[in-house]
Amino acid sequence: GPLPGADLTRDRSHATLDAHVLDLGGTWHATEMATFHLTYRLNDRSQTGALDARGLGGFVGVVTSHHVRVHRVTADVALEPRPDLRLGAGATYARRDARFTLTDDRVATDTVSALGEVRWQPRPWFEGWARYRNEQIDDPLVATGDPLGAPPLPAREIALTFSNRGTTGVRLRPWTWLSVRYELIAESRENATFRARSQSFGNSVLVTATPKPDLLASVGYTRRDVDSRADILIAPAYTPVRSLQRGVETVVTGELDWTFRLLGQRWTAGAAVTYVDAADVVGPRLEGDQLGTSFFNLDRVDGSASLTLHHTWIEPSIEFRLIDYNERVLPRNDYRA
Repeated sequence: GPLPGADLTRDRSHATLDAHVLDLGGTWHATEMATFHLTYRLNDRSQTGALDARGLGGFVGVVTSHHVRVHRVTADVALEPRPDLRLGAGATYARRDARFTLTDDRVATDTVSALGEVRWQPRPWFEGWARYRNEQIDDPLVATGDPLGAPPLPAREIALTFSNRGTTGVRLRPWTWLSVRYELIAESRENATFRARSQSFGNSVLVTATPKPDLLASVGYTRRDVDSRADILIAPAYTPVRSLQRGVETVVTGELDWTFRLLGQRWTAGAAVTYVDAADVVGPRLEGDQLGTSFFNLDRVDGSASLTLHHTWIEPSIEFRLIDYNERVLPRNDYRA
């Protein structure tokens, strides 16, 4: 579009995006219990664009492009020593090469991750699992700093480059029409160059019921506790200050789908509602007293109702959706749509 604040008499722009994806894979059944997988993916994406504009301020010409290429290799093994027990382990290596012409930046990022998993189903109505993933990122993007300044500013990385994620859960199916699923997720991400650590613990429960083949109802509850801390430098004195974001996020969901026949056709009526509540403490405050903290509280309700006709040739549908967004600290951001 035209440049803001200029009375343009002529402008022209164009952009192109090219993407290429290549997938290769192989499987080897070493024994009846052991299977090996090896996969490779190449994701190559390039984009170019140009803008020519002339206005009262003169002529402006901009040409920009970027090229991102990602190589990813994954190797894993799946073991089934018993009919009710499955084990898995694997590793992934990824190389990302990126080039941006506008800033003349060339960035190469290496990522190595390892994964272990176990699933146990001793009874048809019970299943348990546990999964662990570790990931390390060699990211060269750093804030250069100014070691000769007064005070000196050290260079530091800007990403959380070391992460651990563990998941465990159970699924119960006491009756064919009812299932209960519980899952615990614990995650930690770190970067020692600026003493950054982000930890989160999530608990979720999902109850699904199908009392009739054409009726589905589900209710879910999720609670996530977050604690993120890092060292930051605030101008003009650049005194190290501990940054904090700590809080609780709660999500409640409900869904109902009913499929029925009317006028010789099959219809589906559905309704869904999601309630989100977030209460966070963040600091430091960047206005006034820098040693203080502030609060972020959010309430959001998202509800919808829909009706779909399943015709042989076409499936028209209509949906009504309501969103009520309420921010108790910044009420000017509230809206209803």
